[in-house]
Amino acid sequence: MKKILITGSSGFIGRELVKKLLKKNVYLYLLINKKKLKIKSKKINFIRCSLLNSKNLNKKLHKIDITDIIHCAWVGVSSGTRNSLKQNLNLKITNNLLSAIKYKKINCFITLGSQAEYGKKLNRIYENSHTRPLTKYGKTKIKILKKIKNFCKTNYIRFVWLRIFTGYGSGSDKNWLITSTICKLINNKKIKFTAGDQIYNFIYISDIVSAIIKSIYINTAHGIFNLGGAKSYTIKHVVKLIFTKLKIKKEPVFGQLDYREDQIMKFIPSTSKIKDTLKWKQVYSISKGINEIIKFKKKTKKIFTKKFL
Repeated sequence: MKKILITGSSGFIGRELVKKLLKKNVYLYLLINKKKLKIKSKKINFIRCSLLNSKNLNKKLHKIDITDIIHCAWVGVSSGTRNSLKQNLNLKITNNLLSAIKYKKINCFITLGSQAEYGKKLNRIYENSHTRPLTKYGKTKIKILKKIKNFCKTNYIRFVWLRIFTGYGSGSDKNWLITSTICKLINNKKIKFTAGDQIYNFIYISDIVSAIIKSIYINTAHGIFNLGGAKSYTIKHVVKLIFTKLKIKKEPVFGQLDYREDQIMKFIPSTSKIKDTLKWKQVYSISKGINEIIKFKKKTKKIFTKKFL
């Protein structure tokens, strides 16, 4: 039985990951600080501790036996915090975690990277493409990549860094494009868009989680992997698709918002490495993923409405 320590288990990816892992022969140690997970299982041990408290973290992790680590925790994911000093907390979190596990025998260490590490690219992006991050978020990801990679090399731990492109799902940040657009349209709220010419690559939460789980069980998986969808789409295409699926009669109006100063216009990743090594494939097309979110948000709205009528 694998005994897996998960950080960030109450986050967008972490919550879904825990649900899927509980279906396997595993025992989970979930590092929880303030947030709570509404999950009860004999296969879960909640460790209440802040990753910023090095002394307490060492004490808590000293007592448990861990075979694998999935490090999902990150401070400052939303667009408004990408250049914030909050990003520095992630370096402290990583240093504290590595210090707390340095004497443990770990088989595999999986961490989540980001498309932001690449910066602006005109052509298809490969894992060995140069990284030129524009935001503090992307720069911090690179620093942490080097720290964990060196730690794993020194301690003979299999290391997997999944560079996730634009993730989305029903539990994603309310300000992220797809979720935000669907919620606002369902609730008849005003919505503004940029010109929508950005070409982005979207990947649904279930496909993200399936890649993480495969990384645990396939021992040949090692190093950096792009984790994205088979196709990239313009923002304009995605927004129009949402309008069509929600049967909105009026056309979306583009160009009411300016692009950000650090706006990246093109993300087209190669995903051949992860497909070949992990035998992973995308299950949720952009159309299928949007359908899932719409179905979830409509159901949630009905439950909310009945509750307060």
